[in-house]
Amino acid sequence: MNALARVPELLAQHLLLALAALLLGLAIALPLAVISARNRLVGRVALGFASLVQTIPSLALLALFYPILLSLSALVGGGIPALGFLPSLLALSLYALLPILRNGVTGLANIDPAVIEAADGVGMTAAQKLRLVEAPLTLPALMAGIRTAAVWTIGAATLSTTVGQPSLGDLIFAGLQTQNWSLVLTGCIAAAALALAVDGLLGLAEHGIAKRKRGLVWGSLGTLLVAMALALVPALPAARGTVTIGAWTARPKTGTSNIDPYSRASIARSGELPVGTGDGMTFAATTDDNRRVLDGRCDVTVKGVTPAARFWTLTVYDTRGHLVANSLQRYGFTSQEIVRGSDGAFEVRVSPRARAGNWLPTGGIDRYMLVLRLYDTPVGAGTRTQKDAPMPSITTAGCP
Repeated sequence: MNALARVPELLAQHLLLALAALLLGLAIALPLAVISARNRLVGRVALGFASLVQTIPSLALLALFYPILLSLSALVGGGIPALGFLPSLLALSLYALLPILRNGVTGLANIDPAVIEAADGVGMTAAQKLRLVEAPLTLPALMAGIRTAAVWTIGAATLSTTVGQPSLGDLIFAGLQTQNWSLVLTGCIAAAALALAVDGLLGLAEHGIAKRKRGLVWGSLGTLLVAMALALVPALPAARGTVTIGAWTARPKTGTSNIDPYSRASIARSGELPVGTGDGMTFAATTDDNRRVLDGRCDVTVKGVTPAARFWTLTVYDTRGHLVANSLQRYGFTSQEIVRGSDGAFEVRVSPRARAGNWLPTGGIDRYMLVLRLYDTPVGAGTRTQKDAPMPSITTAGCP
């Protein structure tokens, strides 16, 4: 259920990235194909470069853009992100070039010379000849290249997770790291289904072009655009910036370049290094489940299970974000050291006095907060309910 809950959010991010990369690839490849068909030297260089890109492993190409963008950002005084959407977009756009460019050049080169002579004979300009003669005759071959580029781009986009860009690869990598095979299967099936659906719709458009059925062409492309628009709704800037489950609240954008100004100011003041969106999620609680402020003089119980994660930590901080001083120097627990029950659940007592079992001292301060950090977890911005992500309950047992 956790995996399925994240699919819409990650599908939107995946589709946004793949669509942007395909459009950028088209914007570069189409004019380059026209120039290459008319200039043999340019064609050799362009096709050679596009072929060379295909020999570079996808993961290596994504990693290659990190130092490039980092150096470029330093040259212009900052402001160019070296991780996230931009390097993923550039790498995938390069991968989309070869099939579009090669099919475009081949389609233009295979046009019957007699047709070109006839166009010249009626006095067509170069622009008219391209628009009215060459483009329609090349379009079927070009559509085949676009279909190939779309499938390649959607498949390779799963690797964008490694550079901090959310995608369906989040499920695959989180599943591999936690040995949760349902996450791996969900991510693989969703990516494959998306690629097949896009390829099928583009195939209908290609068939419509070949048979000169405009209704089929516009219908399939319109369906694709509507499906993309619906899938991209969760990725719009208006999407929620916080995730709240019970007493726990997280801000997924804190670890991204889209962090809100208040969180940015808070991090700058505390010097905290936030958990990146590709690494995990940080939840904080300042009250119990009944909205009662966490008081260091009271006995508080944190009980239950956490969402799937390779590793997690539970830590006590004061309201300024500092560790709570105590003579035992005990500040929190990790998922590897905490004592659990036979059902896998745990119970942590947070109080000023020593307690049996999992105990965290508060030092008797007036207020504190609990911070739960989940690493390599499928929990994301689309998570909304306890059913999606089972968070531990927080109850106040008693106060002096």
